Parts: sequence; C-alpha cells; structure tokens
Amino acid sequence: IDFGWPGEGIAQLRFFRVASAGLVGLALAAAGVALQALLRNPLADPYVLGISTGSSVGVMVWLLATGPLMAWPIVQNSTALRELLTNGAFVPAIAGAILTCIVVFALSWPRRGKGAGGADPLTLLLVGVVVAAINGAFVMLLNALAPDQVRISFFDYMMGAISNDVTGTTLLIAALVLAAGYLPIVLAGPALNVGTLSDAEAASLGVNLGRLRTLCFVSASAVTGASLMLAGPIGFVGLICPHLCRSLGKWGGGT
Repeated sequence: IDFGWPGEGIAQLRFFRVASAGLVGLALAAAGVALQALLRNPLADPYVLGISTGSSVGVMVWLLATGPLMAWPIVQNSTALRELLTNGAFVPAIAGAILTCIVVFALSWPRRGKGAGGADPLTLLLVGVVVAAINGAFVMLLNALAPDQVRISFFDYMMGAISNDVTGTTLLIAALVLAAGYLPIVLAGPALNVGTLSDAEAASLGVNLGRLRTLCFVSASAVTGASLMLAGPIGFVGLICPHLCRSLGKWGGGT
C-alpha cells in the first residue's frame, strides 16, 4: 500500500509506526479489560494466561520452517510464496494465540456438565499459568535447537518494538483482526460488568456466563495475536491500561 506521500517516504514511515503503536495499545488494553472482568482478577492479562507465549511458539516454529521452505524450487520460482514466507509471521502469531486459548479452555471446562457458568475463573487462571509455563519451555527448547540466524531473528522479536519494517498490508491485516476481536468485547461491555459478580448473581440477571467467557477469551486471544504480529511481546500494557482508565473515570466523576 503506497499512499504516494512526498518526503522520501518519511510521512508514510511515521504513519505506519504511529498507527502500529495505536493498534497495539488498543488491542492489549481491550484484552486486559476482557480478561480482568472474565477472571475477576485485577492482575489478569494476556501474558498470565499463556496467550502471548503461545503466539511466541507459533512465531518460533515459523522462523524454523522458513529457512528449509525457502530452498524449495516452487518457492524460489514464486514471488508470492517468497513474500508470504518473509512477511507472513502474522499467521503463526495469531494461530498460536488462538490454539493456546482452545487448549486452556478445553482443560478448564467442567466435566459432566458441572458448572452452569462454564469454565471457573480460578481454574482458567491456574490452567493458563501452567500452559504459559509449558509454552515458555517449548520456546526455550526450540531456541536451543535453532540455527544462530534464527536465534537472532527470534531475539529481535522477543524484545518487543514498533518496527520500521511494518508494511501497509501487515497493518491492514492486523486492523481487520483487531476489529473482529474488539467489537465483540465492546458489545459485551454491559454483560462483562455483570459478569464480575458471582456466578449465581450474574445468572440471575440473565447473563449466559459460559457463552460470555468463551466469547471474551477468544476475542482477547485474537486481539493479542494482532498486537504480537505488529510489535512482538509488549508487557504490562494489558495489565495497566484498564486500571488507568478506571482511575481517570473516577477522577472525572464516573464510577
């Protein structure tokens, strides 16, 4: 995507970086709000539940597979495939986040229909911590087995930064993924407020807790994947932003 701006691409470069930073902040803040309400825990964020480490595993696998795949004749003869392998890390980033979400939910879901609200928040949190530790072990193992060049690329990714290499196509894909995950969280805002009550109170007020928790967990995973594909792991934003907004609301006379 070329906007045709003058100035040897400076305006376009700054636009992509500022837009990337804005999308990352928006994605992590939305994920933090959803997960803190979902788990009834003010310390919850995508990193606690293993979503970010799952995304990192996907990116590491992608980096390991890119080198051998680049040597295939069909890839060498196809510009589109080469571009996909070079700039397509967003696919495993989002896939790793969603897969981790599915694993955590599958392990947390009550057996034999117990629990009208579906997965219990405490169980989700504990399982998420365990899955995060397992994902971290996978990352360390893959990093130990990786060639030096892959290690350098993965180290750069794990540092977390708004890159100058973000393209318009990557930005557009991240924005679409963010929109798909962000809108359900916004629309579920009133239900999330009720969901912070006990299961019995929320159910008596007409909230389907099982559906709400599934929706918010999947949406939080999607927006976290969008953030990770743009900037890598960025810590504390998803944890701090919800609390800052609540403080600003109180100072402004809100509740």
